[in-house]
Amino acid sequence: MSRTARGYGDVGDKTPIQNGFAIPMLADRKEPRDADFDEVKAQVLTSSSSKSPFAGRGDAKPIASGAA
Repeated sequence: MSRTARGYGDVGDKTPIQNGFAIPMLADRKEPRDADFDEVKAQVLTSSSSKSPFAGRGDAKPIASGAA
C-alpha cells in the first residue's frame, strides 16, 4: 500500500532495486516556487544561442502564403 510522506522522517514503502531493496525516507522538502533569473540564466543563454532566429522561417512562409 503506497502512502504520501507528510513530515520529515516519514518512511515510504520498500522499493526493489538491484541486489535488494530501498526504503525511502523524507529528509527535506521544498515548496514549489518560481525560479530567480540568476538560477536559470545559464539555461536561457544555452537555449537561445543554440537556435537560429530564422530557424522557423521555412515553415512560416508556406503557411503565410496559404499553401499549407
